[in-house]
Amino acid sequence: MTQPELPLFCGHDSDAPFIWRDGEVLSRRRFWAQAQALAAELPEAGAAINLCEDRYHFLLSFVALLLRGQINLLPPDRAKHTLQGLVEQYPHSYCLVDQAQPELPGLRQWVMQIPSEALPQGGPIRLAATQPVATVFTSGSTGHSTPQHKCWGELYHGAQRNRQALGLAQGASLLATVPAQHMYGLETSVLLPLVAELVVASARPFFPADVQRALQALPTPRYLISTPLHLRSCLQSELRWPSMAGLVSATASLDAALAEALEARFDCPLHEIYGSSETGAIATRRRAAEDVWRLHPGLRLDRVEDGWSVAGGHLSAPRLLSDRLELSGEGEFQLLGRHEDLIKIAGKRASLSDLNHQLQAIAGVEDGVFVAPEQAGDGGRLSALVVAPTLDRAAILAALGERIDAAFLPRPLYRVASLPRNATGKLPRKVLSAFIRSLKESVRGQ
Repeated sequence: MTQPELPLFCGHDSDAPFIWRDGEVLSRRRFWAQAQALAAELPEAGAAINLCEDRYHFLLSFVALLLRGQINLLPPDRAKHTLQGLVEQYPHSYCLVDQAQPELPGLRQWVMQIPSEALPQGGPIRLAATQPVATVFTSGSTGHSTPQHKCWGELYHGAQRNRQALGLAQGASLLATVPAQHMYGLETSVLLPLVAELVVASARPFFPADVQRALQALPTPRYLISTPLHLRSCLQSELRWPSMAGLVSATASLDAALAEALEARFDCPLHEIYGSSETGAIATRRRAAEDVWRLHPGLRLDRVEDGWSVAGGHLSAPRLLSDRLELSGEGEFQLLGRHEDLIKIAGKRASLSDLNHQLQAIAGVEDGVFVAPEQAGDGGRLSALVVAPTLDRAAILAALGERIDAAFLPRPLYRVASLPRNATGKLPRKVLSAFIRSLKESVRGQ
Protein backbone atom coordinates (compact mmCIF):
# COMPACT_ATOMS: atom_id res chain seq x y z
CA MET A 1 0.00 0.00 0.00
CA THR A 2 1.39 3.39 -1.02
CA GLN A 3 2.00 5.70 1.93
CA PRO A 4 0.45 9.20 1.71
CA GLU A 5 2.94 11.99 1.07
CA LEU A 6 2.99 15.54 2.38
CA PRO A 7 4.95 18.59 1.21
CA LEU A 8 8.18 19.36 3.05
CA PHE A 9 8.02 23.03 2.22
CA CYS A 10 4.75 24.86 1.58
CA GLY A 11 4.17 28.15 -0.20
CA HIS A 12 2.82 29.17 -3.59
CA ASP A 13 4.79 32.43 -3.81
CA SER A 14 8.49 31.54 -3.90
CA ASP A 15 9.46 35.21 -3.59
CA ALA A 16 7.47 35.65 -0.37
CA PRO A 17 9.46 36.40 2.81
CA PHE A 18 10.57 33.37 4.81
CA ILE A 19 12.95 34.61 7.49
CA TRP A 20 14.25 37.91 8.88
CA ARG A 21 17.97 37.82 9.62
CA ASP A 22 20.25 40.72 10.57
CA GLY A 23 17.86 43.27 9.08
CA GLU A 24 17.57 41.37 5.80
CA VAL A 25 14.53 39.46 4.59
CA LEU A 26 15.27 36.15 2.86
CA SER A 27 12.77 34.68 0.41
CA ARG A 28 11.33 31.18 0.40
CA ARG A 29 13.05 30.56 -2.95
CA ARG A 30 16.46 31.52 -1.54
CA PHE A 31 15.99 29.35 1.53
CA TRP A 32 14.90 26.34 -0.52
CA ALA A 33 17.90 26.66 -2.84
CA GLN A 34 20.32 26.93 0.08
CA ALA A 35 18.76 23.94 1.86
CA GLN A 36 19.13 21.78 -1.25
CA ALA A 37 22.75 22.86 -1.70
CA LEU A 38 23.52 22.17 1.97
CA ALA A 39 21.97 18.70 1.72
CA ALA A 40 24.49 17.78 -0.99
CA GLU A 41 27.39 18.77 1.29
CA LEU A 42 26.37 16.85 4.42
CA PRO A 43 28.49 13.85 5.45
CA GLU A 44 27.10 10.34 5.14
CA ALA A 45 25.29 9.29 8.32
CA GLY A 46 21.99 8.04 9.62
CA ALA A 47 21.38 10.93 12.01
CA ALA A 48 22.83 14.24 13.21
CA ILE A 49 22.67 15.94 16.60
CA ASN A 50 21.43 19.34 15.44
CA LEU A 51 23.05 21.92 17.73
CA CYS A 52 22.69 24.99 15.49
CA GLU A 53 21.85 28.01 17.64
CA ASP A 54 21.05 30.55 14.91
CA ARG A 55 17.45 29.79 13.93
CA TYR A 56 18.15 30.21 10.23
CA HIS A 57 21.06 27.79 10.46
CA PHE A 58 18.81 25.36 12.30
CA LEU A 59 16.06 25.65 9.69
CA LEU A 60 18.53 25.12 6.85
CA SER A 61 20.15 22.12 8.48
CA PHE A 62 16.81 20.64 9.61
CA VAL A 63 15.50 20.60 6.04
CA ALA A 64 18.84 19.57 4.54
CA LEU A 65 18.97 16.55 6.85
CA LEU A 66 15.48 15.52 5.78
CA LEU A 67 16.46 15.79 2.11
CA ARG A 68 19.37 13.41 2.82
CA GLY A 69 17.16 11.02 4.78
CA GLN A 70 18.99 11.74 8.04
CA ILE A 71 17.18 12.12 11.36
CA ASN A 72 17.44 15.31 13.43
CA LEU A 73 18.44 14.40 16.99
CA LEU A 74 17.35 17.27 19.25
CA PRO A 75 18.95 16.93 22.73
CA PRO A 76 17.34 18.33 25.89
CA ASP A 77 20.54 20.20 26.75
CA ARG A 78 24.14 20.70 25.57
CA ALA A 79 25.92 19.07 28.49
CA LYS A 80 28.90 17.00 27.37
CA HIS A 81 27.65 13.81 29.03
CA THR A 82 24.25 14.24 27.33
CA LEU A 83 25.84 14.51 23.89
CA GLN A 84 28.24 11.65 24.56
CA GLY A 85 25.29 9.49 25.55
CA LEU A 86 23.54 10.35 22.29
CA VAL A 87 26.60 9.44 20.24
CA GLU A 88 26.80 6.11 22.05
CA GLN A 89 23.10 5.54 21.38
CA TYR A 90 23.42 6.60 17.73
CA PRO A 91 26.99 5.54 16.82
CA HIS A 92 26.73 6.60 13.16
CA SER A 93 25.73 10.18 14.00
CA TYR A 94 27.64 13.45 14.20
CA CYS A 95 27.18 16.86 15.83
CA LEU A 96 25.97 19.46 13.33
CA VAL A 97 26.98 22.92 14.59
CA ASP A 98 27.01 26.46 13.25
CA GLN A 99 30.37 27.10 14.93
CA ALA A 100 33.01 24.78 16.33
CA GLN A 101 32.46 23.71 19.94
CA PRO A 102 35.91 23.32 21.57
CA GLU A 103 34.28 22.34 24.87
CA LEU A 104 33.13 19.08 23.25
CA PRO A 105 36.41 17.27 22.52
CA GLY A 106 36.19 13.77 21.12
CA LEU A 107 32.81 14.35 19.48
CA ARG A 108 32.61 14.31 15.70
CA GLN A 109 31.59 17.82 14.64
CA TRP A 110 30.54 19.14 11.26
CA VAL A 111 30.41 22.93 11.01
CA MET A 112 27.76 24.08 8.55
CA GLN A 113 28.31 26.98 6.19
CA ILE A 114 25.52 28.76 4.35
CA PRO A 115 25.93 27.63 0.72
CA SER A 116 26.61 30.11 -2.06
CA GLU A 117 23.65 31.41 -4.00
CA ALA A 118 22.02 28.74 -6.12
CA LEU A 119 18.78 28.04 -7.94
CA PRO A 120 16.26 25.54 -6.56
CA GLN A 121 16.53 22.16 -8.26
CA GLY A 122 13.42 20.25 -9.33
CA GLY A 123 9.87 20.60 -8.11
CA PRO A 124 8.40 20.58 -4.60
CA ILE A 125 9.63 17.77 -2.38
CA ARG A 126 7.13 15.51 -0.63
CA LEU A 127 7.86 13.11 2.21
CA ALA A 128 5.99 9.98 3.24
CA ALA A 129 3.79 10.77 6.24
CA THR A 130 5.42 7.86 8.10
CA GLN A 131 9.02 8.94 7.41
CA PRO A 132 10.98 9.43 10.68
CA VAL A 133 12.40 12.95 10.69
CA ALA A 134 13.26 13.92 14.27
CA THR A 135 13.85 12.57 17.75
CA VAL A 136 13.11 15.01 20.55
CA PHE A 137 13.78 14.37 24.23
CA THR A 138 11.68 15.11 27.28
CA SER A 139 13.04 17.87 29.52
CA GLY A 140 13.78 15.61 32.48
CA SER A 141 11.79 17.84 34.85
CA THR A 142 10.00 14.74 36.21
CA GLY A 143 12.85 12.25 35.93
CA HIS A 144 15.07 10.87 33.17
CA SER A 145 14.93 12.40 29.71
CA THR A 146 13.41 9.97 27.20
CA PRO A 147 13.45 9.99 23.37
CA GLN A 148 10.29 10.70 21.40
CA HIS A 149 10.41 9.72 17.73
CA LYS A 150 8.52 11.97 15.30
CA CYS A 151 7.39 11.18 11.78
CA TRP A 152 6.71 13.83 9.16
CA GLY A 153 2.92 13.37 9.11
CA GLU A 154 2.62 13.96 12.85
CA LEU A 155 4.72 17.13 12.75
CA TYR A 156 3.06 18.46 9.58
CA HIS A 157 -0.53 18.03 10.74
CA GLY A 158 0.32 19.17 14.26
CA ALA A 159 1.69 22.46 12.92
CA GLN A 160 -1.41 23.04 10.78
CA ARG A 161 -3.71 22.51 13.78
CA ASN A 162 -1.49 24.69 15.94
CA ARG A 163 -1.74 27.61 13.51
CA GLN A 164 -5.50 27.20 13.32
CA ALA A 165 -5.94 27.05 17.11
CA LEU A 166 -3.77 30.14 17.66
CA GLY A 167 -5.48 32.07 14.86
CA LEU A 168 -2.19 33.06 13.23
CA ALA A 169 -2.66 34.98 9.99
CA GLN A 170 -0.81 33.71 6.92
CA GLY A 171 2.36 35.74 6.41
CA ALA A 172 2.50 36.90 10.05
CA SER A 173 5.91 37.51 11.66
CA LEU A 174 7.09 35.36 14.55
CA LEU A 175 9.80 36.08 17.12
CA ALA A 176 10.67 33.19 19.46
CA THR A 177 12.76 33.34 22.62
CA VAL A 178 12.80 29.53 22.94
CA PRO A 179 15.37 27.20 21.31
CA ALA A 180 14.46 25.32 18.15
CA GLN A 181 15.57 22.00 19.70
CA HIS A 182 12.72 22.05 22.24
CA MET A 183 9.37 20.63 21.08
CA TYR A 184 7.61 23.96 21.69
CA GLY A 185 10.28 25.85 19.74
CA LEU A 186 10.31 23.24 16.98
CA GLU A 187 6.56 23.40 16.46
CA THR A 188 6.28 27.19 16.51
CA SER A 189 9.52 28.62 15.11
CA VAL A 190 10.46 25.85 12.64
CA LEU A 191 7.38 23.94 11.50
CA LEU A 192 5.01 26.91 11.28
CA PRO A 193 7.29 28.77 8.82
CA LEU A 194 7.85 25.57 6.82
CA VAL A 195 4.29 24.32 6.41
CA ALA A 196 2.00 27.22 7.37
CA GLU A 197 3.60 30.07 5.37
CA LEU A 198 4.58 32.23 8.34
CA VAL A 199 7.73 34.36 8.58
CA VAL A 200 10.18 33.87 11.47
CA ALA A 201 13.04 35.92 12.88
CA SER A 202 16.40 34.18 13.15
CA ALA A 203 17.21 35.95 16.42
CA ARG A 204 16.56 34.43 19.86
CA PRO A 205 16.84 37.49 22.13
CA PHE A 206 17.10 37.08 25.89
CA PHE A 207 17.03 40.47 27.59
CA PRO A 208 13.75 42.46 27.39
CA ALA A 209 15.41 45.37 25.58
CA ASP A 210 16.72 42.97 22.93
CA VAL A 211 13.26 41.40 22.59
CA GLN A 212 11.79 44.87 22.10
CA ARG A 213 14.31 45.78 19.39
CA ALA A 214 13.82 42.48 17.57
CA LEU A 215 10.05 42.94 17.55
CA GLN A 216 10.34 46.50 16.27
CA ALA A 217 12.37 45.22 13.30
CA LEU A 218 9.57 42.87 12.20
CA PRO A 219 6.62 43.84 9.99
CA THR A 220 3.07 43.53 11.30
CA PRO A 221 1.19 41.44 12.22
CA ARG A 222 3.77 40.15 14.67
CA TYR A 223 3.68 37.59 17.47
CA LEU A 224 6.03 36.89 20.37
CA ILE A 225 6.51 33.21 21.25
CA SER A 226 7.93 32.83 24.75
CA THR A 227 7.61 31.35 28.25
CA PRO A 228 5.93 32.58 31.46
CA LEU A 229 9.29 33.39 33.04
CA HIS A 230 10.47 35.39 30.03
CA LEU A 231 7.15 37.19 29.59
CA ARG A 232 7.16 38.16 33.25
CA SER A 233 10.64 39.64 32.79
CA CYS A 234 9.40 41.67 29.80
CA LEU A 235 6.46 42.94 31.85
CA GLN A 236 8.68 44.02 34.75
CA SER A 237 11.00 45.92 32.39
CA GLU A 238 8.33 48.61 31.86
CA LEU A 239 9.51 49.11 28.27
CA ARG A 240 7.21 50.49 25.59
CA TRP A 241 6.29 47.70 23.20
CA PRO A 242 5.47 47.94 19.48
CA SER A 243 2.06 47.06 18.09
CA MET A 244 1.49 43.33 18.58
CA ALA A 245 -1.02 40.86 17.15
CA GLY A 246 -0.56 38.37 19.96
CA LEU A 247 1.56 36.62 22.56
CA VAL A 248 2.05 32.85 22.79
CA SER A 249 3.22 31.08 25.94
CA ALA A 250 4.01 27.46 26.90
CA THR A 251 6.22 25.20 29.08
CA ALA A 252 4.32 26.13 32.31
CA SER A 253 0.83 27.35 33.18
CA LEU A 254 0.36 31.10 33.44
CA ASP A 255 -1.12 32.81 36.46
CA ALA A 256 -4.36 34.61 35.50
CA ALA A 257 -3.22 37.92 37.01
CA LEU A 258 0.04 37.76 35.06
CA ALA A 259 -1.84 36.97 31.84
CA GLU A 260 -4.16 39.95 32.38
CA ALA A 261 -1.22 42.27 33.06
CA LEU A 262 0.59 41.07 29.93
CA GLU A 263 -2.47 41.60 27.73
CA ALA A 264 -2.86 45.11 29.12
CA ARG A 265 0.81 46.00 28.62
CA PHE A 266 1.15 44.56 25.11
CA ASP A 267 -2.43 45.47 24.13
CA CYS A 268 -3.07 42.11 22.46
CA PRO A 269 -4.43 38.65 23.34
CA LEU A 270 -2.21 36.05 24.97
CA HIS A 271 -2.76 32.38 24.18
CA GLU A 272 -1.25 29.45 26.04
CA ILE A 273 -0.32 26.12 24.47
CA TYR A 274 -0.68 22.85 26.37
CA GLY A 275 1.34 19.90 25.18
CA SER A 276 4.45 17.83 25.75
CA SER A 277 7.38 16.28 23.95
CA GLU A 278 5.33 13.10 23.67
CA THR A 279 2.22 14.72 22.16
CA GLY A 280 3.23 18.06 20.74
CA ALA A 281 0.68 20.88 21.15
CA ILE A 282 -2.80 19.50 21.83
CA ALA A 283 -4.78 22.36 23.41
CA THR A 284 -4.91 26.13 23.84
CA ARG A 285 -6.61 28.70 26.04
CA ARG A 286 -6.69 32.45 26.56
CA ARG A 287 -5.69 32.54 30.23
CA ALA A 288 -6.87 36.09 30.94
CA ALA A 289 -10.42 35.12 29.95
CA GLU A 290 -10.78 31.43 30.82
CA ASP A 291 -9.48 28.57 32.95
CA VAL A 292 -10.39 25.71 30.63
CA TRP A 293 -8.25 24.29 27.84
CA ARG A 294 -9.72 23.46 24.43
CA LEU A 295 -8.44 20.47 22.50
CA HIS A 296 -7.22 20.99 18.95
CA PRO A 297 -9.58 19.76 16.22
CA GLY A 298 -9.74 16.00 15.75
CA LEU A 299 -8.26 15.09 19.13
CA ARG A 300 -10.06 13.25 21.92
CA LEU A 301 -9.36 12.38 25.55
CA ASP A 302 -9.87 8.79 26.70
CA ARG A 303 -10.01 7.62 30.31
CA VAL A 304 -7.39 4.95 31.07
CA GLU A 305 -6.36 3.17 34.24
CA ASP A 306 -3.47 5.54 34.95
CA GLY A 307 -5.31 8.73 34.06
CA TRP A 308 -5.96 10.07 30.56
CA SER A 309 -4.66 9.47 27.08
CA VAL A 310 -5.04 11.65 23.99
CA ALA A 311 -5.65 10.24 20.52
CA GLY A 312 -6.71 11.21 17.00
CA GLY A 313 -5.83 14.37 15.14
CA HIS A 314 -2.15 14.57 14.24
CA LEU A 315 -1.12 11.71 16.54
CA SER A 316 -0.12 8.42 14.95
CA ALA A 317 -1.04 6.52 18.14
CA PRO A 318 -2.63 7.32 21.55
CA ARG A 319 -0.32 8.98 24.07
CA LEU A 320 -0.62 8.79 27.85
CA LEU A 321 -0.70 12.19 29.58
CA SER A 322 1.34 12.81 32.73
CA ASP A 323 -1.16 15.39 34.06
CA ARG A 324 -4.36 14.93 36.04
CA LEU A 325 -7.36 16.37 34.17
CA GLU A 326 -10.97 17.18 34.83
CA LEU A 327 -13.32 17.37 31.84
CA SER A 328 -15.33 20.59 31.62
CA GLY A 329 -17.30 19.94 28.45
CA GLU A 330 -16.94 18.56 24.96
CA GLY A 331 -13.26 18.88 24.11
CA GLU A 332 -12.62 21.05 27.18
CA PHE A 333 -10.71 20.30 30.37
CA GLN A 334 -8.96 21.78 33.38
CA LEU A 335 -5.47 20.85 34.57
CA LEU A 336 -5.15 19.56 38.13
CA GLY A 337 -1.38 19.10 38.12
CA ARG A 338 0.95 16.21 37.40
CA HIS A 339 0.48 12.81 39.01
CA GLU A 340 3.84 13.12 40.77
CA ASP A 341 2.89 16.66 41.88
CA LEU A 342 0.70 15.41 44.73
CA ILE A 343 2.44 15.26 48.10
CA LYS A 344 1.24 14.14 51.54
CA ILE A 345 2.67 15.48 54.79
CA ALA A 346 1.20 14.92 58.27
CA GLY A 347 -1.89 13.40 56.68
CA LYS A 348 -2.52 16.47 54.53
CA ARG A 349 -2.34 16.68 50.74
CA ALA A 350 -1.13 19.48 48.48
CA SER A 351 0.02 20.05 44.93
CA LEU A 352 3.55 21.24 44.26
CA SER A 353 2.32 23.36 41.36
CA ASP A 354 -0.17 25.14 43.63
CA LEU A 355 2.50 25.67 46.30
CA ASN A 356 4.80 27.14 43.63
CA HIS A 357 1.98 29.44 42.53
CA GLN A 358 1.46 30.68 46.10
CA LEU A 359 5.19 31.26 46.55
CA GLN A 360 5.63 33.15 43.29
CA ALA A 361 2.57 35.33 44.01
CA ILE A 362 4.23 36.91 47.08
CA ALA A 363 5.19 40.53 46.47
CA GLY A 364 8.96 40.75 46.20
CA VAL A 365 9.45 37.15 45.07
CA GLU A 366 10.93 37.13 41.57
CA ASP A 367 11.12 33.35 41.22
CA GLY A 368 10.77 30.32 43.43
CA VAL A 369 10.13 26.59 43.59
CA PHE A 370 9.21 23.98 46.18
CA VAL A 371 11.20 20.75 46.17
CA ALA A 372 9.67 17.43 47.23
CA PRO A 373 11.27 15.65 50.20
CA GLU A 374 12.47 12.65 48.20
CA GLN A 375 14.46 15.01 45.99
CA ALA A 376 15.92 17.12 48.77
CA GLY A 377 16.49 14.40 51.35
CA ASP A 378 15.18 16.63 54.15
CA GLY A 379 13.52 13.99 56.33
CA GLY A 380 10.00 14.37 54.99
CA ARG A 381 10.00 18.18 54.89
CA LEU A 382 9.66 20.30 51.80
CA SER A 383 12.48 22.58 50.74
CA ALA A 384 12.18 25.77 48.72
CA LEU A 385 14.47 27.88 46.59
CA VAL A 386 13.53 31.55 46.38
CA VAL A 387 14.79 34.53 44.40
CA ALA A 388 13.73 37.56 46.45
CA PRO A 389 16.49 40.20 46.80
CA THR A 390 14.40 42.52 49.02
CA LEU A 391 12.99 39.87 51.40
CA ASP A 392 14.63 37.84 54.15
CA ARG A 393 13.71 34.27 55.09
CA ALA A 394 11.45 35.31 57.96
CA ALA A 395 9.43 37.63 55.71
CA ILE A 396 9.02 34.97 53.03
CA LEU A 397 7.94 32.32 55.55
CA ALA A 398 5.50 34.74 57.19
CA ALA A 399 3.92 35.55 53.83
CA LEU A 400 3.74 31.85 52.95
CA GLY A 401 2.12 31.10 56.32
CA GLU A 402 -0.80 33.30 55.31
CA ARG A 403 -1.25 31.35 52.06
CA ILE A 404 -0.57 27.67 52.78
CA ASP A 405 -0.98 25.13 55.59
CA ALA A 406 1.85 25.13 58.12
CA ALA A 407 2.60 21.47 57.31
CA PHE A 408 3.90 22.56 53.92
CA LEU A 409 6.10 25.44 55.04
CA PRO A 410 9.58 24.72 53.64
CA ARG A 411 12.43 23.70 55.93
CA PRO A 412 14.96 24.68 54.79
CA LEU A 413 14.26 27.71 52.61
CA TYR A 414 17.23 28.86 50.54
CA ARG A 415 17.49 32.42 49.21
CA VAL A 416 19.41 32.26 45.91
CA ALA A 417 20.41 34.69 43.17
CA SER A 418 18.71 32.62 40.47
CA LEU A 419 17.28 29.18 39.79
CA PRO A 420 19.07 26.74 37.43
CA ARG A 421 16.36 26.90 34.77
CA ASN A 422 17.07 25.67 31.27
CA ALA A 423 16.47 27.56 28.03
CA THR A 424 12.70 27.01 28.23
CA GLY A 425 12.42 27.95 31.90
CA LYS A 426 12.12 24.40 33.22
CA LEU A 427 13.99 22.85 36.13
CA PRO A 428 15.24 19.36 35.21
CA ARG A 429 15.17 17.12 38.28
CA LYS A 430 18.84 16.12 38.07
CA VAL A 431 19.97 19.74 37.79
CA LEU A 432 17.71 20.82 40.65
CA SER A 433 18.92 18.01 42.93
CA ALA A 434 22.57 18.83 42.18
CA PHE A 435 21.89 22.51 42.86
CA ILE A 436 20.39 21.72 46.28
CA ARG A 437 23.29 19.44 47.17
CA SER A 438 25.72 22.26 46.41
CA LEU A 439 23.71 24.62 48.64
CA LYS A 440 23.78 22.13 51.50
CA GLU A 441 27.53 21.62 51.16
CA SER A 442 28.02 25.39 51.15
CA VAL A 443 25.98 25.75 54.36
CA ARG A 444 27.89 22.92 56.07
CA GLY A 445 31.18 24.51 55.05
CA GLN A 446 30.35 27.82 56.74
